[in-house]
Amino acid sequence: FIGMQGTDMFFRKVSLNRWEDVNNTPEVLALRKVLGNPELQHANNFSPRGEVISSFLIGKLLGTRRQDISLSGSSQVPLQGLAENNIVLVGPASVLDKKLPGIQAQSEFALIPSGIRNLHPRPGEPAFFADRPPGAAPDDGEVYALISDAPGPLGSTDLISFTSNRTWGRQGAVQSFTDPALARIMVNKLRKPSGEIPRFYQMVVKVKFTDGLPTDIAYVIHRDLPPL
Repeated sequence: FIGMQGTDMFFRKVSLNRWEDVNNTPEVLALRKVLGNPELQHANNFSPRGEVISSFLIGKLLGTRRQDISLSGSSQVPLQGLAENNIVLVGPASVLDKKLPGIQAQSEFALIPSGIRNLHPRPGEPAFFADRPPGAAPDDGEVYALISDAPGPLGSTDLISFTSNRTWGRQGAVQSFTDPALARIMVNKLRKPSGEIPRFYQMVVKVKFTDGLPTDIAYVIHRDLPPL
């Protein structure tokens, strides 16, 4: 969010995710002109509702098994923390890409602004999974979400991430691993003929949502990832 110093106004443009681009954005320039050219301030005190619900679902699941868990914003997780702890990250690619050097180095799928790219399509597989553009109802739609379990920077920790271009897609991805019935489906898809579950992997799921509520979550495809 962009704060306007001396006012109680904050501005957010979904496609604007780098602070260095702020001063060249027409909407920001126009708004500053109307308000008398106030100084701009960087504001990080907002979390989408899907991320809040996702955090609750993850905490509810892990809290019954471990006591040494904590919650923090992505900007508060240093690279050293990724090397020393198992981390679950939920957010848009613009945030998570800065935190996931291990996944970036060996990706099979990549989230881009209009969907998910299949970086190494096999025969018969699509090279791209396209999100459905928003319609008249902004909280209704269909998007793809990417779930990644990759090694941390030193290879001794797990970095699990849930990302999508819409917050409801991220919430749906988290539900696919925290809801017992859905998790059973996803684990069975991951399971090899030998019965083994891959140590690291990426998975694509499709999430349909109505009024900001995921109503259908379906497995699409997955790939095993090699260890570091």
